Amino acid sequence: FVGGMMIDQSFLGVPYKELVAATTVKDAQNIVSELSEKTGVKISAKLLGFGSSGIEYNSYAGGMKMNKVIGSEKDLSAFNDFCNENNVDLYYDFDILKLKNNNAGFSTFFDTAYNCLLKITTAYNYNAASRSYVSTTGYNLLSRALLNEGSDKVLKKISKWNLSGVSLETLSSVAYSDHSTGDTQYFLKGNMGK
Repeated sequence: FVGGMMIDQSFLGVPYKELVAATTVKDAQNIVSELSEKTGVKISAKLLGFGSSGIEYNSYAGGMKMNKVIGSEKDLSAFNDFCNENNVDLYYDFDILKLKNNNAGFSTFFDTAYNCLLKITTAYNYNAASRSYVSTTGYNLLSRALLNEGSDKVLKKISKWNLSGVSLETLSSVAYSDHSTGDTQYFLKGNMGK
């Protein structure tokens, strides 16, 4: 399920961005309930873009908070309880690699990966089929030495939210080098599996 996305708005000629819900937590629960009833099969559901800025990467791991437009922590906990009672696997997606602003205790200057020229690495979302950028706005990658710390922050959050499943899709599908620490174990994408 895709939670929400930021859209451009204007008020008296002043531009601003606003989060619009594609699917709320309650919508997701209703859909899972209907699918489960009608099909009788085991369902696995992933919540993507349910953080503070939706599917955009404006804050580390979705700001580790929910946007009220999409739902509340209470709604999420109730959905998780519903899934546990109905044998549904529920995964909340956290992107712990992308760092666009200073937040969650990480700095875009001090806590980012460096390329082989010892410059802060800037990455972009791109379309694999057309080999073109999806947007021209880049983001930084969290220093490889801090990935465990980022994972620990997510574990604390899912414990607080009473979630039984977490998705780290980006972490499991991206491999990158990091020269920020000078430690050769992170060169040439080394030890990314660990």
